Amino acid sequence: MTTVIFSAGSSEEYQPEREILSTHSLSSSDVDEPVAERPSCDPDSERLWVRGSSRSHQFTFTGEPGIKFDSNLTPASLTDIFFSEEFIKTLVDATNDYANQTARPLQQHSLFKYWKETNPHERRKFIGMLLYMDIVQLSAIPYYWRLLTTAVEGRLDF
Repeated sequence: MTTVIFSAGSSEEYQPEREILSTHSLSSSDVDEPVAERPSCDPDSERLWVRGSSRSHQFTFTGEPGIKFDSNLTPASLTDIFFSEEFIKTLVDATNDYANQTARPLQQHSLFKYWKETNPHERRKFIGMLLYMDIVQLSAIPYYWRLLTTAVEGRLDF
């Protein structure tokens, strides 16, 4: 059995009473690095605990900020970035099941009776349009439904 020592890990001076001892049994395959030995309490020991300066290097951002649009971006392809085909199919199935169950008890003249089942292609485009509306902020909702729109001109593929 090997004794492993874990220190509280602060930048304060070493305090032996803050050590936590673990008597977890380790096999040679569990440890890639040598196990730390208990520091000597001998005042003549070479080991000294000192405060260190841990400054991280500050990197300058040199890229161009913002989202980069692919020239072939469509609402459906935007959806594909975030959602799998399996998820979209599950969403479509659940939506259609819910609509069918909800429409059944309604009266004949209810508008919901005219529900048309959705499909994966339609859902992908709808979700993509919602994502697009969050990425590209226009002043009014009707502007999103124009054929030529900002960064993805003519690419909304409706």
